[in-house]
Amino acid sequence: MRVRYRNLIAAIFLAGVIAAIWRLQDSEASTTLLLLTAAERLAGDSASLSAAGLARAEALSRLAGELATPEMLAGIFSAGGEPQRETVRLLSERLGQPISDVLIEDPGAFARGLARQHRGKVVVVVARAELASALLAEWDAAALNLEGPAPGRLHLISLPAFGQPRTLMLNY
Repeated sequence: MRVRYRNLIAAIFLAGVIAAIWRLQDSEASTTLLLLTAAERLAGDSASLSAAGLARAEALSRLAGELATPEMLAGIFSAGGEPQRETVRLLSERLGQPISDVLIEDPGAFARGLARQHRGKVVVVVARAELASALLAEWDAAALNLEGPAPGRLHLISLPAFGQPRTLMLNY
């Protein structure tokens, strides 16, 4: 009788392990975030990009276009005004992905939701400098030791399902 119960317990344990592995299989993928701020703007005109800003937007389109193929890209999010949209407009056109305007009142909730909803995908977020810093703190607090968000600076953040996030700062 004891052998039968032992076999039953072993079978239940094995079924539990298999179910856990099957459930965790989908959550293994990392979310990749490209976090940046608007490119340089014209003096006195906060809505338009300068010539340097337009060149930077083109450079971003080339760089991020190679990092985020259309099938891997979950979305391009603009949290701000026209300068943020203009910065990612060329990337949006290159990848055929619309820009989603978002109002972020709670950076923590937005950061957690974005990472959870787009597991295994690439997400581009362009925001004002102070909001980008708050989002970076939510995704990878250790990255605050790096230089903060600024025009021409891209934070590439990898959020694994398990383990510590990793951030790479690139100048483009």
